[in-house]
Amino acid sequence: MRRLLLTSAIAIAVATGAQAQDRILSLGSSVTEILFAIGAEDKVIARDLTSTYPAAAEALPDVGYVRALSPEGVLSVNADMIIAEPDAGPVETIDVLKAASIPWVTVPAGWDAAQIVEKINLIGEATGHAAEAAALAATVTAELETAATAAAEIPEDQRKRVLFIISTNGGRVMAAGSETGGNAIIELAGGGN
Repeated sequence: MRRLLLTSAIAIAVATGAQAQDRILSLGSSVTEILFAIGAEDKVIARDLTSTYPAAAEALPDVGYVRALSPEGVLSVNADMIIAEPDAGPVETIDVLKAASIPWVTVPAGWDAAQIVEKINLIGEATGHAAEAAALAATVTAELETAATAAAEIPEDQRKRVLFIISTNGGRVMAAGSETGGNAIIELAGGGN
């Protein structure tokens, strides 16, 4: 199903002309980081509030928080393609944006090695940077395997307990729970959430 959605988005992009991938709106920090890492940063014309890495991304126009987007804010940047994390929303906004016939690519959710590599490769295909994405995916795979091997060597009684604080906005602490990117990183490093 994911491959079908990506193929449809790419087909729409090709059908709308060669410039269809020249103005990309990135919705989600992982999407933005991958776009920059595969050399597609010159195509990224705007980003969401969570996209603060690499630092150069912060110079781009900000269309708001990825989970609380307004159609007007997103449409104002005149993107030729939108690449989004699956939690972009709210649903009503996404429905309006998809109805605007802007090619839309949703990357898969997930934080394990296979899902990260899939996300990199899908973004590479969608943007015409498949070779660069394949190279990045190979590097990331090797680095994640090295990290997993090192983490596995840590004795159970020496594993650190970790609290991953996402935000302290408004005096309220938001921490990463199970089935989150923060939890995946903690476990990859050999810790316990």
